[in-house]
Amino acid sequence: MKSLIPPLALLFSGLMPLSACALQPELQALVDEAKAEVDMVPMQRLAEVREQEGVLVIDIREPTELELSGRVEGAVNIPRGMIEFNIWPYVEREGGGHDKSRPIYIYCQSGSRSVLAAQSLQRLGFEQVHAVKMRFEEWVDAGLPVEDDF
Repeated sequence: MKSLIPPLALLFSGLMPLSACALQPELQALVDEAKAEVDMVPMQRLAEVREQEGVLVIDIREPTELELSGRVEGAVNIPRGMIEFNIWPYVEREGGGHDKSRPIYIYCQSGSRSVLAAQSLQRLGFEQVHAVKMRFEEWVDAGLPVEDDF
């Protein structure tokens, strides 16, 4: 696995994700509102369900973040800014249409972006969307499966 770069180095390199920085009050209010609407699940729940048939795990971090640290094994990458546009191929039904009841688990680096993405998918009519409460480093530190050869 690729080594994790210390957060301070990321901050100075300009690669520190916004979610890892202190949120502005207006943004924090937006995230808090989303948390009230979205099903939040602990990291352990993702570890338990990620390999179940039909479960879709989405890493919404930017590709540069994945290059530095890898991603949860089996997760697909759809950056936060593109989730509403790029979710569709992953929920297609055979014969046409989309499976909006497919279980979807979304995570990011620290939790704020995943909550906003989950809220957005819910507003598009997805029924089983879950934002995972975790820091990606916690997943790595727990020895849970990570892939970096994608």
